[in-house]
Formats: sequence, structure tokens, C-alpha cells
Amino acid sequence: MMRYRLLDKDICSVELNFDIIVEGKEVSLFNKSVGEFSNVEVLFGDGNNSQSFDDTHTYEKEGVHYLAVSIYDQNTGCMDFVGANIYIGAKENGSDTVIISSSDLDANSVANLSK
Repeated sequence: MMRYRLLDKDICSVELNFDIIVEGKEVSLFNKSVGEFSNVEVLFGDGNNSQSFDDTHTYEKEGVHYLAVSIYDQNTGCMDFVGANIYIGAKENGSDTVIISSSDLDANSVANLSK
């Protein structure tokens, strides 16, 4: 009989957390993550990506885009990930700036950035 050791579920010592600031079609991420991470991957959902939280991205088209952000624990290599649909476009209330926390993102619904 062979036995395999299971990885401890608490092995990952990083916690992904960031704010998204949307101004018109421009999106900025502000890192609030905890732990020692080695790298970041940001997929903007329009074919563009970044390896930095310090990047600002401008969407060419309004509409729904799937935003995905990953960080990797530099000590263990494990990953923390957030992905969600976000809406980029004209705001109903006339405000051009929207701030949303990554903790408010739900991959099963569109983050309501249009209100």
C-alpha cells in the first residue's frame, strides 16, 4: 500500500486583497495583500495582462470583462486567486469614479460598477 502525504490546507501564507478603482474606462489596482508573495498576475479580460499591482489599464471597449488576479507565496509556491466579471462603462449616477474591494467580488455575478 502506498501512502501520500496531503498538503496542509494552511500551507499558503499569503492573502490576496486589493481595491479596484475605476475611472471611466481606466482601472487601477491598489495592493492590500498580506504575506510574502513572489509575483502577481493580473488578467484584464480583454487580452491584456500585467505582472504588477502598480499598473493602470485602459479598456478600449465598454462592457463586461473578466478580471482575474493571482499572487504566489514566495516560500511555498501556493497561489491565492480572485476572479470576477466587472462592468466597465458609463455610470448611472453620473460619477466617473467607482471603488470596489476584492472581497466584494463574486465570480458568479457581475460586480455592479455601473451604479
